[in-house]
Amino acid sequence: MSGTMSVNVDEKIVNEVVQNEIAAAIGRQLVDYREAVEKMVMETLTEKVDNRGNKDRYDSRSSPTRMQYLAMEAIREAVKEAMNEAVAERKGDIKELVKKQIVSGKSKLAKSLVDGLARSLDTKWYSTINIKLDSPDD
Repeated sequence: MSGTMSVNVDEKIVNEVVQNEIAAAIGRQLVDYREAVEKMVMETLTEKVDNRGNKDRYDSRSSPTRMQYLAMEAIREAVKEAMNEAVAERKGDIKELVKKQIVSGKSKLAKSLVDGLARSLDTKWYSTINIKLDSPDD
């Protein structure tokens, strides 16, 4: 006895089941993707870096994490900006104090330093001033 059996299933039900399965598969993939991205982000932020922000080849215990390094760099930049703004706001006062010191005629070194400082403050270029005085014992 051979027979053929036929089952009629409503197309709406089939479409709904297929759509639910596709949505579930996409959802699983998104969860896996999100977990992978979260893991990569955490590894990137917690890896040890050197003083340039590059991955530390020696993995020293004292090396900061990338997150610590980036926070320190952001703070350094904010301090630098604040200092530049404060100096720019008081530029005239600084020049007057320096001129006053020069006019007193006590030091040729002071005069040359002030002249150079005054010229550098008048330019739009970034100025760096380093002064080192050694004690007589050195």
